[in-house]
Amino acid sequence: MQVHDLFGDCGDEALPPAGKDVSAEQWMRAKGCSERQMAVADACYANDFGCSLRQLGVREMVIENRNWDDGRSWELAGTVCLPGCNVRCKGCTSQVGSVRALGMGTG
Repeated sequence: MQVHDLFGDCGDEALPPAGKDVSAEQWMRAKGCSERQMAVADACYANDFGCSLRQLGVREMVIENRNWDDGRSWELAGTVCLPGCNVRCKGCTSQVGSVRALGMGTG
């Protein structure tokens, strides 16, 4: 079992009911994953969610997977969410701020 396939196919899993979620760590252990696979998943997948496997819920993973758009539309999110935002592609990012920090809403 490859970690990429496991996370890529998690949208096919039953959605855990709200309040009865399990962590990605528990889910991977139940799938028979090795410690090395869990370390890869922690670095590559949980990190994308800004947390550890222990903190990442399977419910969140399933919902994200089912709604993921493989297209490039996410690159233009700034122009959709913040009209007038200066979006530059192929450059380095020096700062990322919240809507609240920019004084443009409640964030």
